[in-house]
Amino acid sequence: MQIEETRHDQVLVITLRGRLDGTTCRCVDEHFSGVAERGEAVVIDCSGLEYISSAGLRSILVLGKRQRAARVGFTLACPAPAVREILELSGFASLFSIHPDRSVAVEAVRT
Repeated sequence: MQIEETRHDQVLVITLRGRLDGTTCRCVDEHFSGVAERGEAVVIDCSGLEYISSAGLRSILVLGKRQRAARVGFTLACPAPAVREILELSGFASLFSIHPDRSVAVEAVRT
């Protein structure tokens, strides 16, 4: 699992690459914990995410809930079709907005 951070228009974009599963979620959880403490608007770019398990979904859910509690923007962007299907089947599409384009996602959390 690779985690990259970039900034676009004062929004933190976290790009996940690889598989987000029980093996890799601890590293992601630690990273997300630090992100949540910063109090910045966040876009999770899922374009490089090959697979997400229930453990990976939990990692994203925890960050999303922390962001919502802090009243800071949070959204997901660019999931591949297989990952998008998992997000929809798990109910994530009703919990968090999912945008097909990174720039649209950045704009959504800025407002």
